[in-house]
Amino acid sequence: MPRAPKPINWRPTFRIEDAWKIIRAIGVKFGESSSFYVYTSVLLIYFNEYGISNLVIAATISLLIFTLITSAVMTRAGPVKVLVLGYVIFALINALMFRVQPLLLFILFGIADALAYTPQSLYLVSLFRSDIRHVSSGVSYHIASSLGGLINYLMSILISVYGLNAGFITIPASLITSCVISIIILLI
Repeated sequence: MPRAPKPINWRPTFRIEDAWKIIRAIGVKFGESSSFYVYTSVLLIYFNEYGISNLVIAATISLLIFTLITSAVMTRAGPVKVLVLGYVIFALINALMFRVQPLLLFILFGIADALAYTPQSLYLVSLFRSDIRHVSSGVSYHIASSLGGLINYLMSILISVYGLNAGFITIPASLITSCVISIIILLI
């Protein structure tokens, strides 16, 4: 006769050092989330307004291809090196955001997002002890995603209040800042 599964005896214990790890996980995810949301909403609307098509297709194809490549590279380089490389590339393309052709920008976005996103699951769960691993990495991931999305809303409000010229300065500056925050947190 088959036996019934045993109930899970799960009693997580939260420690002070876990709070720092959650903040660290949020900081690591924050740069990718803020860039991802701004590229896939604010910038797509802006560039599509000027008749530039196929940006979503270009970003999706480059993201898919480089996610597979990143997965292979990560087995040799490790998630921290790949994450740092992804954020450095994100910071560079954010600096050049309105200075390069939109199609090239969105291809580079796909590459940078693959490098910054693919190693996150491996890195985030590695921060935590086994009894809090999944809950802590999940909570950290969702908080960082929410904060990254908040940047998107703030940029939209800024553009609607002060005009598009304000966005040309603040969007790249805020995204570069979020990438630098993620790099610093990865390296400390």
